[in-house]
Amino acid sequence: MKFIKQFPFITIIFVIINIVLFYTTNTWENLTLDTTYVENHKILTSMLAHKDAGHLWMNMAMILPAGIAVELLIGRTKMLTIMLVQELIVGYFAINFGKAMVIGGASGVGYALIVACLFAMVKLYVLDRRSHDDWNSNGLSIMQVIAGGSSMMMSLVVPFAMWDAWSKYNTLEFAANFAHFWAGVIGFTLGLVFSISTIKQAVSAGIRHFKAARVNARLNRQENARMREYWGQA
Repeated sequence: MKFIKQFPFITIIFVIINIVLFYTTNTWENLTLDTTYVENHKILTSMLAHKDAGHLWMNMAMILPAGIAVELLIGRTKMLTIMLVQELIVGYFAINFGKAMVIGGASGVGYALIVACLFAMVKLYVLDRRSHDDWNSNGLSIMQVIAGGSSMMMSLVVPFAMWDAWSKYNTLEFAANFAHFWAGVIGFTLGLVFSISTIKQAVSAGIRHFKAARVNARLNRQENARMREYWGQA
């Protein structure tokens, strides 16, 4: 049971589905959302469509570490919600934007999860402080350490990814950047909503840590003063 909780099943399954579909069927022709036609059912299938191998593997390389971090630190249900909600909202606005575009690829999912990694780092901090405060704790598990490393690595990409999407918002690659930017916004919004309690715990843990550090620093100064006095009299 513990293994099930600490293994990123949803992320792995999503990556495998994308790879299998790409190499067994023409996903770009069959699954993309073309806003010229009202095909609402393709709002969700579009995240499984990839134009070529480079498109597929670049997205999977982005989703794998980000998905591991969000799934294990924020939660499976919340990660699935982020993935589906961003796809529905971006697809809906694309259809009603009044500009013809073809949307396909899992990069929207990737951008949403990358931005949500910011909040995965907050959860990692809470877990780390909790393990320090609990003497009976065995510390972070191996999968939590991997998820934490993934969250920190992907969080470094967030400002560059969002700036790139925004700066190219109205370029010829409008469909991709439209999806990238708004997927990132939705990932941040939902990540924040899902992490309110975690943020409160992080602030509380940070305050306790700061107070403990001040107390330790004062005790160290007092001890150093006593030692100087002792050796000065010796």
